[in-house]
Amino acid sequence: MDPLLTVALALLQGVTEFLPISSAAHLILATELTGWPDQGLRFDIAVHLGTLLAVLAYYRQDCGCFAAGAWGYLRHRRYGADLDFLLKIALASLPVTLAGFALYDLVAKELREALVVAGATLLFGLAVMVTPERDVPGTMASAWAKPISSASRHPSSDRSPRRPSAHHSAKPNSNV
Repeated sequence: MDPLLTVALALLQGVTEFLPISSAAHLILATELTGWPDQGLRFDIAVHLGTLLAVLAYYRQDCGCFAAGAWGYLRHRRYGADLDFLLKIALASLPVTLAGFALYDLVAKELREALVVAGATLLFGLAVMVTPERDVPGTMASAWAKPISSASRHPSSDRSPRRPSAHHSAKPNSNV
């Protein structure tokens, strides 16, 4: 693959990864619109792995806490908040990991077509547009919002949104 094309697509992946629509779709549609050769599913996986490594580097302090939590459990059978959060991330990742392995051939051969990608992007874009911004119990938005919002609140991360803790309450202490 042409190194310039690799850099261009990797930059496109990095810029679009955190938008609420598929960065993989951007990679496929970019090659379709520019006439560049299709980079293939393995390339898509490689640039997504690069994004994952960048996120892990950014959250290296949290990753250290997760490792310490796992080590603490292995050495002392101590189950803490860090290990709990790590296990929740692993459990939440399991379905998509299994689906990725099971559906690899289908995705590689059938779902990388520009028409399929454009249609899916439009449908998910519409879903994002009509999803309410508040948590309404019993709705699809509620089903998505709960795991996403709780996953973004790891107790040891200074960069993650947090709820006020008991010792950092937003209300002034009336016993002072």
